Amino acid sequence: MLNYIAETLRANPQLAIFVTLAIGYWIGARRFGSFSLGAVTGTLLVGILVGQIGIEISGQVKSIFFIMFLFAVGFGVGPQFVRGIASDGAPQALFAVVVSTLCLLSVYIAALVAGYGPGLAAGLLAGAQTISASMGLATDAINTSGLTPEEAKAQLDLMPVSYAITYLFGTVGTGWILAFLGPKILRVDIVA
Repeated sequence: MLNYIAETLRANPQLAIFVTLAIGYWIGARRFGSFSLGAVTGTLLVGILVGQIGIEISGQVKSIFFIMFLFAVGFGVGPQFVRGIASDGAPQALFAVVVSTLCLLSVYIAALVAGYGPGLAAGLLAGAQTISASMGLATDAINTSGLTPEEAKAQLDLMPVSYAITYLFGTVGTGWILAFLGPKILRVDIVA
């Protein structure tokens, strides 16, 4: 039965995409006590599992779905971003520069220490910091880096796996820091 399902999904990659979206959304909506993964994380995790059966998706389809994902994120976050810039623009911009620099340096150092290539390193940055747009930039950089087409494809194939795995930790870690560590830091600043 599992072989039949795997062969059907390999023969119909469009079906695999929509099955992944449906199952991922369903898992993301489930609550485990007071915890839920959310639609994005659920879909990424299911995508990792479905991707293990060797389904070939064309580059154009990958690009279209990635652009649709970025549009949806921007559409949901855009108004909040504009309101934030209008009220606290300069301190927010300075904080963004500091955080971006620290994130980039920490991922660069981790990639050097671990011996990651550009695909894993780009996925690590994009997932751990939940910055999906950096995958598009990394894809262009890898394609124009002078690697052979086979080497570039190998690096590009590693990027989504690294992204999906680290995205879960980036999301959960941020939530944990904001929920547990943030109040302690604020309490120390207020008392001092």
